[in-house]
Amino acid sequence: MPTTPTPNLGHVVLYRSRTGDYDVPAIIAATQASLHIPNVQAGYVPPLSSARHVHLVCLTPGTPGKRGEASDFRVVSKYPISENLAGTYQEWDIPEHVGDGEPEPGSWRWPPTA
Repeated sequence: MPTTPTPNLGHVVLYRSRTGDYDVPAIIAATQASLHIPNVQAGYVPPLSSARHVHLVCLTPGTPGKRGEASDFRVVSKYPISENLAGTYQEWDIPEHVGDGEPEPGSWRWPPTA
């Protein structure tokens, strides 16, 4: 299997929704290398499970809404559900999709190259 680049702060990736029904672009907002540990220790930011897990800011064309009321998530997060405000929301400690198959709900992957 080919090696994928190391996730870095600011990279654009694709995020498969927790429902598994659609993808949205997302920006990597934190990696293990960029995470400010005092903020993790203070409880402001969740920790990351591995070097291939990231925190994301997801971009959506949808209207702002209460994601917290969603009942069709296939993946449950142990972190609070970020509401869609002005077309963006956050996802925390998201694993990278590995392999060639359909991405798992609640995972990120690199966009295809041209």
